[in-house]
Amino acid sequence: MHSHTPRSDGLIVPERISAWTHALYKKGYFRHEHLAVPLVVMVTDHDYIYTSSDLQAIAYEEGLTFLPSTEVSTEHGHVLYYGSHPEIVHTLELSKPQLSVKPGGPEFFDMVQALDGGVAIPAHPYRETSLLRTLPGDEIAPMLVAVEILNGKTPADQNRAAIDYARQHGLRGVGGSDAHQMSRLYSYLTLFDGPIHGLDDLVLALRQGDYFPVHGEHLRFKEA
Repeated sequence: MHSHTPRSDGLIVPERISAWTHALYKKGYFRHEHLAVPLVVMVTDHDYIYTSSDLQAIAYEEGLTFLPSTEVSTEHGHVLYYGSHPEIVHTLELSKPQLSVKPGGPEFFDMVQALDGGVAIPAHPYRETSLLRTLPGDEIAPMLVAVEILNGKTPADQNRAAIDYARQHGLRGVGGSDAHQMSRLYSYLTLFDGPIHGLDDLVLALRQGDYFPVHGEHLRFKEA
């Protein structure tokens, strides 16, 4: 749900994710006998969205899908944007690599909602670059369907604060590795109750489906 490549500030080369994932399979992650967990890697560079064709061109094995999204740098903190509405991409110039878009936080949520352009979720909401550090939580909650409550780069007390916030406001929670290097990929994941084949599936699932965050170690079915 949350990873970065050299198109922003990450070191993860998408073409190498398949090999890394296969190495984890051998260590007992995600597969065991007749059980195989389909994996969707969300590439969420800062203020940049890969084209679907870029990611679809990457050779990968069955059960591994790459989908493009972005982490938007609003004036009030980072927001994970799962979608690719043309007007949003054009207005924020998300088709070219950059590191600072800076729309207002509430204005960005309003834009996504008004255009029915996907789902916007506060990233690591209690870190320094976070909405809930700069805006009143009670005012933001009605704009949200979910919060990133488990983030692989966030200290435990801040993840705990995000969990408490989601519970207080009746919001769903997602987990994301926030991986900037390959070794951190899959540290946290989000399990969905149905298949995710594309962005439309993901947006619908985030709005209406059943899902919850997990630590990657909980999906290790056997020791290597």
